Amino acid sequence: MSYRWIISNNTDENAVNNLSQSINVSPTIARILAQRGITCFEDARRFFRPSLSDLHDPFIMSDMKAATERCIQAINDGEKLQFTVTTMLMAQILLQCYTCSLKVLILM
Repeated sequence: MSYRWIISNNTDENAVNNLSQSINVSPTIARILAQRGITCFEDARRFFRPSLSDLHDPFIMSDMKAATERCIQAINDGEKLQFTVTTMLMAQILLQCYTCSLKVLILM
């Protein structure tokens, strides 16, 4: 199966050029970002290096609470966990969320 990217030409070229220069990326990457509504350095910073307040709550995904509880139970019970690429990614996201949450709690 092959895919072909179609990049729209309906973007403001001045905004694309300014974004390309301000974040040091090619005009093509800047155009793709601009089409996603990322048109300035600050928008790009929030997109590429979000703070916790910029991120969506992971628990709005269906069954996230049950999945988290199951992972914690498996870890506590010493079970071997088999991970697919998707579950490895989710485990990393959860780990980062918990690590960041702990840092915030410690600072409070």
